[in-house]
Amino acid sequence: MGELVPLLAVIGAGVAWQKLSPGGVDAASLRRHLNVLMVYLLVPALVFRVMVRAPLDHHLLSVVIGGWITIAFSGLLAWGLHVLLARYSNLSRATRGALVLAAIFGNGLGAALPLLHRLYGGRQDDVALGFDLLATIPVSWTLGVYVALRFGSGGASINPARQILSLPPVWAVAFALMLNALHLPPPPLALEAIDALAQAALALMLFSLGLALDFRPHPGWRWIALPIAIRLGGGLLVGLLFGVIAGLPAEDHRALIWVCAAPPFMMGVLFCDRFGLDTAAFALTMSVGVIVYLVVLPSLIATLSL
Repeated sequence: MGELVPLLAVIGAGVAWQKLSPGGVDAASLRRHLNVLMVYLLVPALVFRVMVRAPLDHHLLSVVIGGWITIAFSGLLAWGLHVLLARYSNLSRATRGALVLAAIFGNGLGAALPLLHRLYGGRQDDVALGFDLLATIPVSWTLGVYVALRFGSGGASINPARQILSLPPVWAVAFALMLNALHLPPPPLALEAIDALAQAALALMLFSLGLALDFRPHPGWRWIALPIAIRLGGGLLVGLLFGVIAGLPAEDHRALIWVCAAPPFMMGVLFCDRFGLDTAAFALTMSVGVIVYLVVLPSLIATLSL
């Protein structure tokens, strides 16, 4: 647990900014600008740095397949959650949709990646990045859009393929994997600059996560334990079983479990805003999920004989 203290401190700084707004800059505005900076510069640098060096072997393939299985399993449980909420709760359709969305996708980049980097010194960064960029993002822009359109009122029309191809991190991973496969290492000076940007990305991910946490009371608070249990419990189960079946080494296995059980993804706030879902319900679920993830999961993983 001691290894997580610096991570919690950076997240806490983001939460403190919400309360204090130094220099008159509110948390929402700062988060929007930081997200643009990360998406267009820092995260592509981080993705490129990791993937250009990542071994293209059974390890990476296992991560991607594990990601697809996790999302499929979470999707089945989320459908059951939808049926349960529709029958036994008086929540609005927009709130039910936000909770279903929160149950399906995990926050691999915003929560799992900095944690894995801290625990394993960068050796398992490719697990979180491969999981997010090659599994979560493609599926979220298809299945996630379907869920948002089914429950929302925004009715926005988007092209999922165009949205995926417009994301700079996707281009970064494609370019890095191409150079990696062709055994063409970038110039050392270029890698030094990319390394500097990548290190900044890790800290800002946590800080931006703190800016996004929202613990304000909500009428659906009694139900948020269900999507959190799906993300944490379902992801833990899939990561544990799949790692055994795939024969992953102990460190790779633990890293996969961390990513599979990650809390709801930050992109879900964008989905809720764009499609008319209950953004406050999603933000509360994500916020509580992050705390449970960082406080409870280390003890659970420590009890596993991996």
